[in-house]
Amino acid sequence: MPGRKYQAGSSSYRYGFQNQEIDKEFWGGAVSFEYRVEDPRLVRFFSVDPIASKYPYYSPYQFSGNRLIDMVELEGLEPAQSGSYGGQGAIAPKLDDKGKAIEGTENQRWAWNKNQWNSTNIGVTQNELTTLFKSGNKNLLKTLETTLNLESASYGISSQRELNGFVAQTAHETQGFTKLSEDVHRNTLNNLREFKRLNEYSDKYLKSLVGDGDKVAVLLYGGTGNGMDYRGRGLIHTTWEENYKTASTRYNKMYGTNHDFTKSPGLLSTDNQIAVRSGLIFFKVNGLFGMTNYNIGKVSQKVNSWDRKSFPTRSKLFGKVNEVIK
Repeated sequence: MPGRKYQAGSSSYRYGFQNQEIDKEFWGGAVSFEYRVEDPRLVRFFSVDPIASKYPYYSPYQFSGNRLIDMVELEGLEPAQSGSYGGQGAIAPKLDDKGKAIEGTENQRWAWNKNQWNSTNIGVTQNELTTLFKSGNKNLLKTLETTLNLESASYGISSQRELNGFVAQTAHETQGFTKLSEDVHRNTLNNLREFKRLNEYSDKYLKSLVGDGDKVAVLLYGGTGNGMDYRGRGLIHTTWEENYKTASTRYNKMYGTNHDFTKSPGLLSTDNQIAVRSGLIFFKVNGLFGMTNYNIGKVSQKVNSWDRKSFPTRSKLFGKVNEVIK
């Protein structure tokens, strides 16, 4: 389309600051955001912020929250992170033709994709994730945010409750998104007894394993020395060699890759994108999305049937996630 491609020396290019269209018929070059217009003569917006009442601590003419370095203006409404990464989430109301907030849309979700903000009914923001999981790995949380915002439909996530359920379950498995690999070292017999699969062994034998994570891992996950390789990894802490093989097959089928997690098991704990996507694939193929009313107990049973004592904790965490990510 004319004026959309920049050419050096050309006066026909129509876009300027923050990729907004410039209207040269007004004031020598007004910058047209969706809900307000910036007056270049005054170097400020010509009209007041349509949702100024929500931000009494800002001037009604403020731009990007007076943070010009690390924020951008969300179409003339409020400050938002720059949208420099695909899948970034935000929350802001929809506005009518007169620039007024539409009642009932105060919690409208948006996702940054293809260089613009797109409204969506299901999503999550970085702020919501960091509010819930203050100690969570920031890079992992960012990957989780962007993947859920951009790819949730491809996994069959059809409601916010389903998305929240995934967040809650994987948060429990990873201790608040702080650990993508399971720690099998135990320093006391009682600690070893936390693994229900070791109930068949005598106290005497288990005492000999205290502090020896390699031997504990072999007892838990099989093999003659590769148990540590197949300890819990990823968002759902995949275990056992056969499950690593299945995870590879499913991942490669969906993304056209050629990974072999049995030979490179560390990928599930060192590559955040693989960790998040493999967890989503597990939920998808096991029918954990699309459940009627999303039964958290049945989901917990499928995710970790050995850890029944954690089910109340998982349910409580699910409630907490629903309170924050609405």
